[in-house]
Amino acid sequence: MSKDKKAKVNPIAEAVEDTISAEIESGVEELQQSIKELDDKYLRLAAEYENFRKRTAAEKLSLRGVVVADTVSQFLNVLDNLERAAAHAEGDVKAGLDMTIASFAGALTGLGVSEAGATGAAFDPATMQAVSGEGDVVDVVLQKGYVMDGKVVRVAMVTVGEKSE
Repeated sequence: MSKDKKAKVNPIAEAVEDTISAEIESGVEELQQSIKELDDKYLRLAAEYENFRKRTAAEKLSLRGVVVADTVSQFLNVLDNLERAAAHAEGDVKAGLDMTIASFAGALTGLGVSEAGATGAAFDPATMQAVSGEGDVVDVVLQKGYVMDGKVVRVAMVTVGEKSE
């Protein structure tokens, strides 16, 4: 080929090559931007899923506590009746009732339930209801109260009086 044809072909080839190179670079930039967007969406979705999982686990645990507390409250009257029966029983019957009460109390302790309100304790309006008297000390427990995980299952019914010194 002559020099003139080579000179004419080279600028055209260079222009085509520059155009193709620019289009490739533009395509690469678009792909990189698309990858960044998809990566961001993935990270957000993963974070949302993790938050959902944690929230669901917390709700499940909270619901478990509510269900257990509700179930326990249904059995507290049975325990009260056993204690009343033991107070009036004698001999082997009393011993059997005492063992049953102890077993019942152990099961409640295993569930995280504890008694609230005892004779001589300071009156706590969050866990006790005073039915008579004035003062800040529990005189008599009329009905035991119970607390589970810091939440009141049943308030104690008490009479109150002044602190004796």
